[in-house]
Amino acid sequence: MRVDEVMPDVYEALQERAENPDRHVIRTALRAFDRTIGGGLLPEKLVVVAAPPGMGKSAWVGTVTANAALMYGVPSVIFSMEMNRHELIGRFVMGQIRENSLDFTTGALGRTKEGLSRFIYGASKFNNKPLYVNDQPSMTLGKLLARMRRWYAKVLGEKPRRDEPPKPCLVGIDYLQLLEANDDDESDTTAEALGKMTRAFKKFAGEYKATVILISQLNRLWSKRGSKPVLQDLHGASAIEKDADMVIFPWIEPTKDADGKDVIASGPAELIIAKSRFSPSGTVPTYWKREYTRFEDIEEYRSEP
Repeated sequence: MRVDEVMPDVYEALQERAENPDRHVIRTALRAFDRTIGGGLLPEKLVVVAAPPGMGKSAWVGTVTANAALMYGVPSVIFSMEMNRHELIGRFVMGQIRENSLDFTTGALGRTKEGLSRFIYGASKFNNKPLYVNDQPSMTLGKLLARMRRWYAKVLGEKPRRDEPPKPCLVGIDYLQLLEANDDDESDTTAEALGKMTRAFKKFAGEYKATVILISQLNRLWSKRGSKPVLQDLHGASAIEKDADMVIFPWIEPTKDADGKDVIASGPAELIIAKSRFSPSGTVPTYWKREYTRFEDIEEYRSEP
Protein backbone atom coordinates (compact mmCIF):
# COMPACT_ATOMS: atom_id res chain seq x y z
CA MET A 1 0.00 0.00 0.00
CA ARG A 2 1.32 3.41 -0.98
CA VAL A 3 2.16 5.73 1.90
CA ASP A 4 -0.02 8.64 0.76
CA GLU A 5 -3.06 6.33 0.64
CA VAL A 6 -2.71 5.63 4.36
CA MET A 7 -1.83 9.20 5.33
CA PRO A 8 -5.43 10.29 6.14
CA ASP A 9 -5.70 7.45 8.67
CA VAL A 10 -2.35 8.41 10.18
CA TYR A 11 -3.48 12.02 10.48
CA GLU A 12 -6.70 10.91 12.14
CA ALA A 13 -4.70 8.77 14.59
CA LEU A 14 -2.55 11.78 15.46
CA GLN A 15 -5.63 13.89 16.15
CA GLU A 16 -7.14 11.17 18.33
CA ARG A 17 -3.94 10.92 20.37
CA ALA A 18 -3.80 14.68 20.77
CA GLU A 19 -7.40 14.87 21.96
CA ASN A 20 -7.26 11.78 24.21
CA PRO A 21 -3.68 11.47 25.52
CA ASP A 22 -4.69 9.27 28.48
CA ARG A 23 -5.67 6.52 26.06
CA HIS A 24 -2.14 6.30 24.76
CA VAL A 25 0.10 6.93 27.77
CA ILE A 26 0.05 5.29 31.20
CA ARG A 27 1.56 7.54 33.82
CA THR A 28 3.50 5.94 36.67
CA ALA A 29 3.55 9.00 39.01
CA LEU A 30 7.37 8.77 39.00
CA ARG A 31 7.56 12.12 37.27
CA ALA A 32 11.20 12.12 36.21
CA PHE A 33 10.72 8.67 34.67
CA ASP A 34 7.49 9.66 32.91
CA ARG A 35 9.10 12.80 31.46
CA THR A 36 12.09 10.82 30.19
CA ILE A 37 9.97 8.29 28.32
CA GLY A 38 7.62 10.86 26.78
CA GLY A 39 4.84 11.05 29.36
CA GLY A 40 4.46 7.45 30.49
CA LEU A 41 4.39 3.83 29.40
CA LEU A 42 2.88 3.10 26.00
CA PRO A 43 0.29 0.50 25.00
CA GLU A 44 1.25 -2.47 22.82
CA LYS A 45 4.66 -2.64 24.54
CA LEU A 46 6.53 -5.33 26.46
CA VAL A 47 8.56 -3.82 29.31
CA VAL A 48 11.11 -6.06 31.05
CA VAL A 49 12.21 -5.18 34.58
CA ALA A 50 15.23 -6.99 36.01
CA ALA A 51 17.50 -6.50 39.01
CA PRO A 52 19.62 -8.40 41.53
CA PRO A 53 17.85 -9.83 44.58
CA GLY A 54 16.71 -7.12 46.99
CA MET A 55 16.91 -4.31 44.42
CA GLY A 56 13.14 -3.87 44.23
CA LYS A 57 12.12 -5.23 40.84
CA SER A 58 8.83 -6.60 42.23
CA ALA A 59 8.40 -3.44 44.31
CA TRP A 60 8.82 -1.26 41.21
CA VAL A 61 6.11 -3.14 39.35
CA GLY A 62 3.88 -2.99 42.44
CA THR A 63 4.47 0.76 42.74
CA VAL A 64 3.67 1.42 39.09
CA THR A 65 0.54 -0.74 38.94
CA ALA A 66 -0.83 0.72 42.19
CA ASN A 67 -0.12 4.28 41.08
CA ALA A 68 -1.73 3.72 37.68
CA ALA A 69 -4.90 2.25 39.18
CA LEU A 70 -5.31 4.49 42.23
CA MET A 71 -4.18 7.81 40.80
CA TYR A 72 -5.20 7.58 37.15
CA GLY A 73 -7.93 4.92 37.08
CA VAL A 74 -6.03 2.59 34.74
CA PRO A 75 -7.11 -1.07 35.10
CA SER A 76 -4.02 -2.87 36.39
CA VAL A 77 -3.28 -6.44 37.45
CA ILE A 78 -0.33 -8.37 38.85
CA PHE A 79 -0.03 -12.07 38.11
CA SER A 80 2.25 -13.28 40.87
CA MET A 81 3.91 -16.67 41.09
CA GLU A 82 6.06 -15.59 44.02
CA MET A 83 3.83 -13.80 46.54
CA ASN A 84 0.30 -14.64 47.64
CA ARG A 85 -2.58 -12.18 47.43
CA HIS A 86 -2.54 -11.35 51.14
CA GLU A 87 1.14 -10.38 51.01
CA LEU A 88 0.63 -8.31 47.87
CA ILE A 89 -2.40 -6.45 49.12
CA GLY A 90 -0.83 -5.93 52.54
CA ARG A 91 2.20 -4.40 50.85
CA PHE A 92 -0.03 -2.14 48.76
CA VAL A 93 -1.85 -0.84 51.82
CA MET A 94 1.31 -0.33 53.89
CA GLY A 95 2.79 1.66 51.02
CA GLN A 96 -0.22 3.93 50.90
CA ILE A 97 -0.15 4.70 54.63
CA ARG A 98 3.67 4.89 54.72
CA GLU A 99 4.08 2.19 57.34
CA ASN A 100 6.79 -0.43 57.60
CA SER A 101 5.67 -3.45 55.56
CA LEU A 102 7.28 -5.70 58.16
CA ASP A 103 4.62 -4.55 60.63
CA PHE A 104 2.03 -6.19 58.39
CA THR A 105 4.06 -9.37 58.01
CA THR A 106 4.49 -9.72 61.77
CA GLY A 107 1.02 -8.44 62.62
CA ALA A 108 2.47 -5.63 64.76
CA LEU A 109 0.28 -2.99 63.12
CA GLY A 110 -2.84 -4.83 64.17
CA ARG A 111 -2.01 -4.96 67.87
CA THR A 112 -3.20 -1.42 68.59
CA LYS A 113 -6.39 0.46 67.79
CA GLU A 114 -4.33 3.18 66.16
CA GLY A 115 -2.61 0.65 63.93
CA LEU A 116 -5.86 -0.98 62.91
CA SER A 117 -7.37 2.42 62.16
CA ARG A 118 -4.39 3.31 59.99
CA PHE A 119 -4.72 0.06 58.06
CA ILE A 120 -8.47 0.53 57.55
CA TYR A 121 -7.83 4.07 56.31
CA GLY A 122 -5.25 2.77 53.81
CA ALA A 123 -7.51 -0.05 52.70
CA SER A 124 -10.31 2.43 51.98
CA LYS A 125 -8.16 4.06 49.28
CA PHE A 126 -8.61 0.92 47.19
CA ASN A 127 -12.41 1.02 47.21
CA ASN A 128 -13.71 0.72 43.65
CA LYS A 129 -10.23 1.18 42.19
CA PRO A 130 -9.32 -1.04 39.20
CA LEU A 131 -6.36 -2.83 40.84
CA TYR A 132 -6.33 -6.64 40.71
CA VAL A 133 -4.08 -9.44 41.95
CA ASN A 134 -3.93 -13.01 40.72
CA ASP A 135 -1.71 -15.39 42.67
CA GLN A 136 -0.74 -18.89 41.62
CA PRO A 137 2.58 -20.44 42.69
CA SER A 138 2.96 -22.54 39.57
CA MET A 139 1.60 -21.92 36.07
CA THR A 140 2.35 -22.87 32.51
CA LEU A 141 2.58 -20.23 29.82
CA GLY A 142 -0.73 -21.36 28.32
CA LYS A 143 -2.59 -21.13 31.64
CA LEU A 144 -1.20 -17.68 32.37
CA LEU A 145 -2.17 -16.35 28.94
CA ALA A 146 -5.67 -17.76 29.44
CA ARG A 147 -5.95 -15.94 32.78
CA MET A 148 -4.73 -12.72 31.19
CA ARG A 149 -7.36 -12.97 28.45
CA ARG A 150 -10.13 -13.72 30.97
CA TRP A 151 -9.08 -10.77 33.12
CA TYR A 152 -9.13 -8.46 30.12
CA ALA A 153 -12.56 -9.68 29.01
CA LYS A 154 -14.01 -9.28 32.51
CA VAL A 155 -12.58 -5.83 33.17
CA LEU A 156 -12.33 -4.22 29.73
CA GLY A 157 -14.55 -6.31 27.47
CA GLU A 158 -13.63 -7.29 23.93
CA LYS A 159 -10.13 -6.60 22.74
CA PRO A 160 -9.93 -3.51 20.53
CA ARG A 161 -10.04 -3.90 16.79
CA ARG A 162 -7.01 -2.92 14.77
CA ASP A 163 -8.50 0.46 13.88
CA GLU A 164 -9.69 1.23 17.44
CA PRO A 165 -7.74 3.16 20.08
CA PRO A 166 -6.41 1.13 23.00
CA LYS A 167 -8.23 0.59 26.27
CA PRO A 168 -5.38 1.51 28.64
CA CYS A 169 -4.38 -1.29 30.97
CA LEU A 170 -1.30 -2.52 32.78
CA VAL A 171 -0.41 -6.21 33.20
CA GLY A 172 2.45 -7.17 35.54
CA ILE A 173 3.95 -10.68 35.57
CA ASP A 174 6.12 -11.75 38.52
CA TYR A 175 8.21 -13.45 37.28
CA LEU A 176 9.43 -15.02 34.01
CA GLN A 177 11.72 -17.73 35.38
CA LEU A 178 8.98 -19.13 37.64
CA LEU A 179 6.75 -19.73 34.65
CA GLU A 180 6.62 -23.30 33.35
CA ALA A 181 6.76 -24.21 29.69
CA ASN A 182 3.67 -25.77 28.13
CA ASP A 183 3.53 -29.55 28.24
CA ASP A 184 4.01 -29.77 24.47
CA ASP A 185 7.00 -27.40 24.41
CA GLU A 186 9.94 -29.06 22.66
CA SER A 187 12.55 -26.35 23.23
CA ASP A 188 16.09 -27.70 23.38
CA THR A 189 17.44 -25.00 25.68
CA THR A 190 16.25 -22.72 28.46
CA ALA A 191 16.93 -19.72 26.23
CA GLU A 192 14.61 -21.12 23.56
CA ALA A 193 11.86 -21.71 26.12
CA LEU A 194 12.22 -18.19 27.50
CA GLY A 195 12.12 -16.82 23.96
CA LYS A 196 8.77 -18.50 23.31
CA MET A 197 7.41 -16.97 26.50
CA THR A 198 8.57 -13.43 25.76
CA ARG A 199 7.24 -13.65 22.20
CA ALA A 200 3.86 -14.76 23.57
CA PHE A 201 3.71 -11.78 25.96
CA LYS A 202 4.74 -9.40 23.20
CA LYS A 203 2.00 -10.85 20.99
CA PHE A 204 -0.56 -10.39 23.78
CA ALA A 205 0.52 -6.75 24.25
CA GLY A 206 0.06 -6.14 20.52
CA GLU A 207 -3.27 -7.94 20.14
CA TYR A 208 -4.86 -6.36 23.22
CA LYS A 209 -3.05 -3.01 22.94
CA ALA A 210 -1.95 -3.53 26.54
CA THR A 211 1.19 -2.58 28.43
CA VAL A 212 2.83 -5.75 29.75
CA ILE A 213 5.54 -5.52 32.42
CA LEU A 214 7.56 -8.71 32.78
CA ILE A 215 9.91 -9.26 35.73
CA SER A 216 13.05 -11.25 34.99
CA GLN A 217 16.11 -12.50 36.82
CA LEU A 218 19.73 -11.69 36.03
CA ASN A 219 22.18 -14.41 35.06
CA ARG A 220 25.36 -15.62 36.75
CA LEU A 221 27.54 -13.20 34.83
CA TRP A 222 26.20 -10.35 36.92
CA SER A 223 26.87 -12.11 40.23
CA LYS A 224 30.53 -12.50 39.25
CA ARG A 225 30.84 -8.83 38.28
CA GLY A 226 28.53 -7.25 40.87
CA SER A 227 28.27 -3.82 39.26
CA LYS A 228 25.32 -2.09 37.62
CA PRO A 229 23.50 -4.50 35.27
CA VAL A 230 23.74 -4.35 31.49
CA LEU A 231 21.62 -6.07 28.85
CA GLN A 232 23.94 -9.06 28.67
CA ASP A 233 23.15 -9.79 32.33
CA LEU A 234 19.54 -10.74 31.60
CA HIS A 235 18.79 -14.41 32.22
CA GLY A 236 18.29 -15.57 28.64
CA ALA A 237 19.59 -12.23 27.41
CA SER A 238 19.33 -12.59 23.64
CA ALA A 239 15.75 -13.90 23.63
CA ILE A 240 14.47 -11.36 26.15
CA GLU A 241 16.25 -8.38 24.63
CA LYS A 242 14.96 -9.24 21.16
CA ASP A 243 11.31 -9.09 22.22
CA ALA A 244 11.44 -6.34 24.85
CA ASP A 245 10.43 -2.84 23.79
CA MET A 246 11.97 -1.49 26.99
CA VAL A 247 14.38 -2.95 29.56
CA ILE A 248 14.65 -1.32 32.99
CA PHE A 249 17.14 -2.11 35.75
CA PRO A 250 16.19 -0.65 39.15
CA TRP A 251 19.47 0.01 40.97
CA ILE A 252 20.10 0.97 44.59
CA GLU A 253 23.73 1.52 45.55
CA PRO A 254 24.46 -0.83 48.48
CA THR A 255 25.80 0.54 51.76
CA LYS A 256 27.81 -1.34 54.38
CA ASP A 257 26.53 -2.39 57.78
CA ALA A 258 28.65 -2.67 60.95
CA ASP A 259 29.93 -6.07 59.81
CA GLY A 260 30.90 -4.83 56.36
CA LYS A 261 28.03 -6.58 54.59
CA ASP A 262 26.08 -4.96 51.76
CA VAL A 263 22.76 -3.46 52.79
CA ILE A 264 20.05 -2.15 50.47
CA ALA A 265 18.78 0.80 52.52
CA SER A 266 16.28 3.55 51.79
CA GLY A 267 17.70 6.40 49.75
CA PRO A 268 18.30 7.75 46.24
CA ALA A 269 18.06 5.10 43.54
CA GLU A 270 18.22 4.83 39.77
CA LEU A 271 16.08 3.43 37.02
CA ILE A 272 18.50 2.37 34.32
CA ILE A 273 16.70 2.37 30.97
CA ALA A 274 19.04 0.01 29.16
CA LYS A 275 16.87 -0.28 26.06
CA SER A 276 13.86 1.56 24.72
CA ARG A 277 12.32 1.50 21.28
CA PHE A 278 10.14 4.54 21.96
CA SER A 279 12.23 6.85 24.17
CA PRO A 280 15.84 7.71 25.03
CA SER A 281 17.93 5.27 27.02
CA GLY A 282 19.73 6.46 30.11
CA THR A 283 19.46 6.71 33.88
CA VAL A 284 16.54 8.31 35.72
CA PRO A 285 16.71 9.27 39.42
CA THR A 286 14.11 7.92 41.82
CA TYR A 287 13.87 7.23 45.55
CA TRP A 288 13.68 3.83 47.23
CA LYS A 289 11.70 3.49 50.45
CA ARG A 290 12.71 0.11 51.80
CA GLU A 291 10.35 0.30 54.77
CA TYR A 292 7.30 0.73 52.54
CA THR A 293 8.64 -1.49 49.72
CA ARG A 294 7.97 1.32 47.25
CA PHE A 295 9.68 3.61 44.81
CA GLU A 296 8.82 7.29 45.17
CA ASP A 297 9.18 10.34 43.00
CA ILE A 298 12.66 11.77 43.56
CA GLU A 299 11.37 15.35 43.53
CA GLU A 300 9.60 14.74 46.84
CA TYR A 301 12.94 14.06 48.52
CA ARG A 302 15.35 16.53 46.92
CA SER A 303 14.58 19.15 49.55
CA GLU A 304 15.44 16.79 52.41
CA PRO A 305 18.89 17.13 54.03
